[in-house]
Amino acid sequence: MQALVGAPRCAWLREGWALEGLDPPDPRYVQALLLDALDRTPTSTELFQARQMARDLSLCGLFWEAVARRCAMHMPLLWKFYGPRSLVGVEQTLAATSGFARKVGAWVDATIWTGTRPFPREGDAVIIGNDTSAWARGTAVYQHLLMVALWEGGLLHGLDGGQPGIRIRTRGLVEVPKARELWAGDVDRATGRIPLDATGRPLKGRRVLGWIDVSRVPYLTPPRCLGGEDEATAYGDERPTGR
Repeated sequence: MQALVGAPRCAWLREGWALEGLDPPDPRYVQALLLDALDRTPTSTELFQARQMARDLSLCGLFWEAVARRCAMHMPLLWKFYGPRSLVGVEQTLAATSGFARKVGAWVDATIWTGTRPFPREGDAVIIGNDTSAWARGTAVYQHLLMVALWEGGLLHGLDGGQPGIRIRTRGLVEVPKARELWAGDVDRATGRIPLDATGRPLKGRRVLGWIDVSRVPYLTPPRCLGGEDEATAYGDERPTGR
């Protein structure tokens, strides 16, 4: 899979898959998602906070931040412990990552969907839902972030953190042209299809707010593919950036 997408996306997949299957009780989960933001040994208070946050919070955004750290994405907040960050609205995960992406020109806005843009690609962070009932159908209304892991037969396999652990979940992106909306719909496992209502919206799913394009974010060191992975990017319109 990694060999098909090239740099920088091969690195995002490699680092994301390395965390797949971890659950909050696992010290590796706490370390990767929370404690790796520290450049020192955590204090006893920070260790207690990290374990508590891992148990009590949905860390979908912090999962993607953990992968971003491993890929050397240049975002200063990645290196700030989430305890104090969680008390500041603009520093909370989804607000912080989407705000940073807007600032550096890596945000793809899907709130008015015209169907003229490509769908998100491997490694991209897709934010679905907007904490209101109008943006969710048949599921919880809160926002969620997923990382694109694989496209297969028109279906999006995403790495989801905070479910409560890190797992693969499959959805399909559904365009609703008349409403100019893009939705991430749940897939019926029996049929492999996305059940829709009369308006063309999924019976269960969340509307897509937008996504972070990892080919357009800045890096401290541009990600590279490893042996067995393809150095040449599979998407000719992409080149990693460095700062």
